[in-house]
Amino acid sequence: ALRAQPGWLGATALLVISWGLILAALRAFRLPNRHVAAHGELSGSDRLDRCIGQALSSLLLLAPMSVYQHAHVSDPIRAHHRWRTLQTPGEPTFEEIRSLGFKPGAPQKENWRYLWRGLLLSPVFYSRCLLQGLRDMFLSGSPSERVFSLALWATLIGAAALSRNLIVLLVA
Repeated sequence: ALRAQPGWLGATALLVISWGLILAALRAFRLPNRHVAAHGELSGSDRLDRCIGQALSSLLLLAPMSVYQHAHVSDPIRAHHRWRTLQTPGEPTFEEIRSLGFKPGAPQKENWRYLWRGLLLSPVFYSRCLLQGLRDMFLSGSPSERVFSLALWATLIGAAALSRNLIVLLVA
């Protein structure tokens, strides 16, 4: 029987496409669930919502739930549900977009070009995101959030190592 071998170029293309699909799925999963958990409306239990939100934050190397929840819901200036400040300088989403290097008021073509060249195809961008995620997860938030994150990742790495699937975890 004939077996198709994709070669290194085909395998690399499949890996990149797979990463893109995984990232899209994680974003679609994270955004609504973490957002609703921050408002305490995911399960009906504030404590369970905080745990779910923190698990998502830890797993995806995002800012701890307490930091996200404060900026998103509680902060009187930065909370995103303040419609007068939504998408204005100082508002978290606006500042995050600007911190990525996008220029408010610049022509759309320029921002699209920057998206492709400066972010999506840039290993530097992904390295910075990884380092920022590690800093957020293990150096900010409450001590219990840091311990939770450490325990979660130690469990994941330990399980992957014991099952001899560490390379799968590292590639994913």
